[in-house]
Amino acid sequence: MWLLLTLLATTPLSEAQALEEGGDDAGAIALLQAAVTADPRWAMGRVELGRLQLKQGVAEAALVHLDIARSLAPENPRAHYLFALAADEAGHRNESRRALEVALTLREGYADAQVRLASVLSAEGDHRGAANVLKPYV
Repeated sequence: MWLLLTLLATTPLSEAQALEEGGDDAGAIALLQAAVTADPRWAMGRVELGRLQLKQGVAEAALVHLDIARSLAPENPRAHYLFALAADEAGHRNESRRALEVALTLREGYADAQVRLASVLSAEGDHRGAANVLKPYV
């Protein structure tokens, strides 16, 4: 009975996480790619696929899935944050800044997004804006 429940509880996301934990990022990406192909409206699958692609240094591919995830789940601050990371990595700093601002609107006090936004603003020469973003931490 336990084995049957375990098999029923296995999802593409949990399988992908197990593959990643085992060091098989490529296998996790392939599994999630197949899952989002089968269910194109699965926002969480696209978020995790984008995160893994970003981890592998494939920012442009990550942008595609993360942008779709943002449209499917616009209330998900993590989708916006990860999109911002991929956009910055791909050299799209304005898109990165806007996505970080959305993430912070959705989740006030999102520390990772605040630090990243401060970095983007500083790189744009807006040091006062960067300092204001980091004000809660100083």
